[in-house]
Amino acid sequence: MKSNDALLTKIINTNEKNYHKAAKLISDERIINPDTIKVGANEVAYVHLFHSNVPDFDIEIQTATETLTLNRKNTIDGNSNTILRTVSDMTFNSTKPKDFFIQLLRIQY
Repeated sequence: MKSNDALLTKIINTNEKNYHKAAKLISDERIINPDTIKVGANEVAYVHLFHSNVPDFDIEIQTATETLTLNRKNTIDGNSNTILRTVSDMTFNSTKPKDFFIQLLRIQY
């Protein structure tokens, strides 16, 4: 169990209560070095873990409404438990060689 699992559960429960929708399918995926992640019209996606295998990295995650930059200055040993919620596709950009993975929780309604 990760340190942000309770917070992620609370966010999901609040989201379901506010929008009056129950999840039909929940999947937790580990994705290695993604360039783009598609999010369907009936989905909500949560990035809840990032880990870089290289010490010098600079990854930018872009959605339709947000941009999150992860680098060694704002992570601990290349790990981040920042939760990013999106209902749109995500793109991952880097000017340096990529060697990372993310944990992505998808909820289909």
